[in-house]
Amino acid sequence: MLAQRNAIFLALEEEMLFDEQGGLQVRRTPDELFAPLHEEVPEPGSGGMVHFSTPEGTRWSDIKIQFRNGHTVTIWAGGQSGRYTYYQMGMYSKKNGDQTKQWTLLLDFAENRGEIDKNSRKETPYHLLKKRKQELSKCLREFFRLKEDPIEWIKDEKCYRCHFTILPEGVDDFTFIREEGLYE
Repeated sequence: MLAQRNAIFLALEEEMLFDEQGGLQVRRTPDELFAPLHEEVPEPGSGGMVHFSTPEGTRWSDIKIQFRNGHTVTIWAGGQSGRYTYYQMGMYSKKNGDQTKQWTLLLDFAENRGEIDKNSRKETPYHLLKKRKQELSKCLREFFRLKEDPIEWIKDEKCYRCHFTILPEGVDDFTFIREEGLYE
């Protein structure tokens, strides 16, 4: 249960001991104790964004994202996984903390299984799609620390297509997770 919530358990009796004078001593430094959580803490100046611990050699096609609700996604890539909010992914308004248009577009891609054309059901107006797609791509590249564009324009089909797998909330098709042996 703790792992599902990206939490750690520290038993004080295992981490601290009494010395011969009756004082407390620690077995590990705070940096060693909290190393697993450091990746979840936003970097100074990041505006609250954290970064996915993307394994080296990961390509966009290795990444799977599924919405859990309107505010949270679960991400799998190369044996790593985690739950992230729009805030942690840097897709929030600095004025009021609400979701940005990029988050709405990411949700649109999930609802349309990673592909959007002018006939797709979406919240994002088609005439604004190109600019918002560019902004979403920038956010995703920064979050995953990958250089390639995660979403491409398919000229022949006149649609935008994600290079990663993305699913909406409540979809029971977890075959992509089972193939890699990853479970929540």
